[in-house]
Formats: sequence, structure tokens, C-alpha cells
Amino acid sequence: MLISTRSDGRAGGRRRLALVAYGGTQVPGYQVAQVSVGWTIQGGNAFVLTLALIGDTGSAGPVLDTGR
Repeated sequence: MLISTRSDGRAGGRRRLALVAYGGTQVPGYQVAQVSVGWTIQGGNAFVLTLALIGDTGSAGPVLDTGR
């Protein structure tokens, strides 16, 4: 899986994900077992789960690219 680290979602700044066990706070309704190294759950609700780089306080997060 690849992600785009540009806030506009365009190609560029792509990198591979390395998953690790997640032991942080869970958002009700979700059970996250793994996240990419350096990422955390930033928040969420019944419709959205937001993951972000640790320390990221910006409102425009990365865009998921499943390679389709």
C-alpha cells in the first residue's frame, strides 16, 4: 500500500508502509491492531477514522492510495 504525503492528494512523496502493533487509545466503533510506523489515531466518529503522523496538527491529512 502506498500513501501520498501531499495534502492535495497528487502523486509525489510516496512511500511504502511498514505496519507495527497499535497500543494507543481506540476510537469507539473501531478496533485498530496495526498502524504504520510513526502514525497514530488522531480521532474519529461513527463515519470516519483519522490517522495522522505523530505530531501532525494540520487539518489536511494524507490521502490513501490503494494502487487501483
